[in-house]
Amino acid sequence: MARAGYGIVVLAWPDRVAGGLLRRGLGPRERVVARVLASRQLVQALGSGARPGYPVLALGAQVDLAHAVSMLGLGLLNRRHRRAALSDAVIAAGFALAGRLAARSTGGCSSSGSS
Repeated sequence: MARAGYGIVVLAWPDRVAGGLLRRGLGPRERVVARVLASRQLVQALGSGARPGYPVLALGAQVDLAHAVSMLGLGLLNRRHRRAALSDAVIAAGFALAGRLAARSTGGCSSSGSS
């Protein structure tokens, strides 16, 4: 629910969310990028369903982790978008951690191989 809510808020008000992180207004391209990333959040939330099992939660956590790493890279390479990229990396890492913890709580596989 949190992921879907986040996606909807950014889709509806990208200037308030992403522009607030940048501390300036968004350009047309930045607004599109914010909405594309928000759409990914919404699609992932809808694709996960109301009661996702271990495989869906584990895959979602991996997607979020990959997104976090890509935003770290962008933040290191692009000074203009550093603040927004690093903020998005923290948000994605939070979703990844929440997904990993939720996957573990389903009684599915663990990274250590033990149950």
